[in-house]
Amino acid sequence: MSNWSDINQTFVIEPLSITGGSPTVSACTSLFTNNIISCSGDTQIFLRTGVITFDGNLYTDNQISASTINASTYYSGGTNIIDIINYNNITGGTFDNISDTLTLFKDNGNQVNVTGLTDYYTTGSTLIGTTAYFDRNDSLSAYTLNLDLFSADTYVTGVTFSNNQLVIVRNDGSNLNTFINTFTGLTVNGTLSSSSISATTITSLEFIGDGSNLTGIPYVTGGTYSNGDALFINSTGGTFNVTGFTDYFITGGTFNKNNKVLTLNRNDNQGVDITIPSRILIPTTAQTVSNETLIIDTISGFTDDSNSFIVSYVNAYKDNTDFGFWKRTLAINNVSGVVTVIGENSDFDRVSSGITSNSVVYSANSGNVSIIISGETSKNYNWSSNWEIIK
Repeated sequence: MSNWSDINQTFVIEPLSITGGSPTVSACTSLFTNNIISCSGDTQIFLRTGVITFDGNLYTDNQISASTINASTYYSGGTNIIDIINYNNITGGTFDNISDTLTLFKDNGNQVNVTGLTDYYTTGSTLIGTTAYFDRNDSLSAYTLNLDLFSADTYVTGVTFSNNQLVIVRNDGSNLNTFINTFTGLTVNGTLSSSSISATTITSLEFIGDGSNLTGIPYVTGGTYSNGDALFINSTGGTFNVTGFTDYFITGGTFNKNNKVLTLNRNDNQGVDITIPSRILIPTTAQTVSNETLIIDTISGFTDDSNSFIVSYVNAYKDNTDFGFWKRTLAINNVSGVVTVIGENSDFDRVSSGITSNSVVYSANSGNVSIIISGETSKNYNWSSNWEIIK
């Protein structure tokens, strides 16, 4: 029907006579009523202005959407939600993380069990590119975090100042710079270079140059030195003295071959001792002028009640036809300060005419060993001797 009609009657919807099914209302029409009564019970639905009232229990398998829900009891899984929300009579509770059950104790001795709780927590994370992936106890990569909007870590790598430009260098290449022509409380560790400097106070400053461009500051133009005193003349014609100069210099020295100590004497009668490493050999020199016997070197410093080896080097030179080289290894025994040559080995001999392998001989003398030149003809030879004691 296309016309609206007001019908004020009671309709009873009965089961289908053939199928025996439930009463059914099916039509693309509107049902205008303010009270729907169940024929199999006492439940009624009252339709009022902006309000639907259920005189009984309301069950739904999906969801309820309403501005206001008013009921005496709200159930969820068999638990009265009002009992959970009404915390005034809750005295405590426990949580079982195995069954995921929250038990709330009320002041009347009863308890409320809330089940179905699940404890989700993060177990680890991985950064791939700019995305952070977080693993949860129930799933890998459960959620992610995009870091594209976060800026990289930037920091200062250096600072330069030139031509009044202060440049702060950053690791990302985005440098910061500013123009500065006035400093307050400036401290410079290094060299300050400037065409002009104007300051109220300058401390601990070293001027490089002759100071001719400094205004208001006298500078040294010359000076004289005499007997440890220096007289300086400045640019204003004034003078000042610096005294206490002392000139120390070496006047001589001695070397002890036994302990390898070089002693240098100073003009103030103070000596400086320098110990030469044992492997560095300092030669002893001598000269023969006739057929003579000459001790050119003496070896001492043997340890009592011990055996030692001596390696001795001797050479002689007159010209390119008259020369000699000797190398000897000696076995030395020292008992209570008495030295004895136990054995002698000729390691090297090279002599010219007029000199023989026996021109150099070794002789024990009490606590020392003498290196002797013997039986030379009347020729002038320059001799040198080196030796070392090998324990």
